[in-house]
Amino acid sequence: MVSYAEKYKGIHQGLILERELKKKSLKQRPFALSINEHPQTINAIVKGRRGKQKAL
Repeated sequence: MVSYAEKYKGIHQGLILERELKKKSLKQRPFALSINEHPQTINAIVKGRRGKQKAL
């Protein structure tokens, strides 16, 4: 069985997040506030303007 990480390898995190939000019928702003994140940050990730941070 293919792992979740392998399934989405090479796809931008914003696309994955957008698909998951649509599947669960969630809006970006309430989701962002529920995880104590700025709505602008979630929007930037979904739009592809932000990606994952590099590990230290």
